[in-house]
Amino acid sequence: MAESVFAGAIVGYVMAVVFSVLLALVIVELRAGSERMREFITPTLSLPLIATAVFTIAFWVWPAMGLLVGLAYGATREDGTDALGSPHIWFTLAILTVSLPQAAAISLLVRRLHPAVVGYVAVFAAAFGWVMPWLAESNL
Repeated sequence: MAESVFAGAIVGYVMAVVFSVLLALVIVELRAGSERMREFITPTLSLPLIATAVFTIAFWVWPAMGLLVGLAYGATREDGTDALGSPHIWFTLAILTVSLPQAAAISLLVRRLHPAVVGYVAVFAAAFGWVMPWLAESNL
């Protein structure tokens, strides 16, 4: 169980980096192209200031989420079957099932399917669906 939680924390930190960079870039791009976003996020806020705020929140939230996902994986670890390059196909399919509504929700918020959203969802699914189970099984 400890290996799963530790692997979840590691993957959570990786997701914090990826999420922070993508979100900061998307915010700056949306601010430049939308009057409503310019009212919400003033042009005087620089990219480093926006990125700092996003990083600060992400580096608390994503590792905590990774710990929870690691706990879920640890609880179901014994029931896993190898398939699709994953040591636990049912867990991987569950992560993929969670990933798709994320893409839909984010796309609705930004009113289009942004390439960064596709990248974020792909990294999320790969990190928690494949990398985390392999890290947990490698007995760090």
